[in-house]
Amino acid sequence: MLSFARSFVSDAGVYAASSLAHAFEVNTLNIPPAKPLPGRQKEVPYVVVGDAAFGMKEHFIRLFRRGT
Repeated sequence: MLSFARSFVSDAGVYAASSLAHAFEVNTLNIPPAKPLPGRQKEVPYVVVGDAAFGMKEHFIRLFRRGT
């Protein structure tokens, strides 16, 4: 969490206000379309692996946590 004066901006807030977030929303990053993995039929999208700050979007996934 970042602190600016008397307010706090979460990681999600920093990302949401970034040019990267905007580029994902308007699709200007030239991410290739989904395609099948080798030897498979089902199309799989390209993704970015992140944490909970990114939320669940089309091109973002979170790591699976084993146990707690």
